[in-house]
Amino acid sequence: MGKVCCFGTCNSDSRYPERVSGVSFYPFPKPKTRMDACMRWIKACGRPHSQLNVTKITKDTYVCSKHFKDGRPTTRFPDPQPADGTDAAPVRTPMKRHVQQNECNKKPRLTPPIQESQLQGTPTEGSSSPSLRSIQRLKKENKDLKRENDDLKREKEDLNSTCEDLRRKNEDLKRECADLSRENEELKKHALVVFRHVLTVQRFFTTWMLVCKMFGWIQL
Repeated sequence: MGKVCCFGTCNSDSRYPERVSGVSFYPFPKPKTRMDACMRWIKACGRPHSQLNVTKITKDTYVCSKHFKDGRPTTRFPDPQPADGTDAAPVRTPMKRHVQQNECNKKPRLTPPIQESQLQGTPTEGSSSPSLRSIQRLKKENKDLKRENDDLKREKEDLNSTCEDLRRKNEDLKRECADLSRENEELKKHALVVFRHVLTVQRFFTTWMLVCKMFGWIQL
């Protein structure tokens, strides 16, 4: 199966070698294991939700190397460049100093208790800021999806209303056609009656002329 880039209006397709000279394809992050990265890639591609969303991501969904700042996913720029033309923001890596300090503060052979706020999904004081940003970004994307869904519903209602109007106009045209057909039949009948009257008058006139000739009432 050929590899096709799903970024914006990109036409990179491995089935057409002339389009992919020096181009590499990179698969989407799996939603089950890397949901945050998958959502960032979907947003960067700039495709409508109906064409590209989490349910449409498979092992055969790719983005080509044309859309990465370093020509491929890297630690600093793991996501594609946004389709709206803005620069991709670098990913901040946690400093090792904090990691080492946390390691030193740990007591040997003891497991820290799990806070109730962590079980409920509420970030604590020790939670990292990237997680908060990810939650906020997902909330914003959820709002955008809801607005898009509302727009689609309104478009559907408008289309249904338009279809209903077209149905009514079609019924009106059918009735007008039926009325015109009846008028046409009536005109045909009337024309036939007139023709018969004209034919009768013509025969009467011809007979009258013959009688006048016989009796010499008129001379030609």
